[in-house]
Amino acid sequence: MSDDLTAASLRVRRALVEAFASYVRARLGERDIEPSEAEHANLRVLVPDVDHHWEAAQERGLRIVTPIGDHDYGLRDFTVADPDGFGVRFGTWLHDL
Repeated sequence: MSDDLTAASLRVRRALVEAFASYVRARLGERDIEPSEAEHANLRVLVPDVDHHWEAAQERGLRIVTPIGDHDYGLRDFTVADPDGFGVRFGTWLHDL
């Protein structure tokens, strides 16, 4: 994947996460969000290579909520917490691996 495509992809993902966080903040009000609330609000981002994103998350020191794994609902995925404590789940369908 080219650096330009990767940078554009990250900008799109960041915009999605920010939009989701804004929506949840509007629903919850402008109060502090506890880390435990990440379990109740998360955004799933389907990617072609979840293992690549897993490695990138670890290299960047992101807070891991749920480590990578294969699940009976058909995804290989993991969840990190964004700066506001919301979960961002990256996954790839198992049949696409």
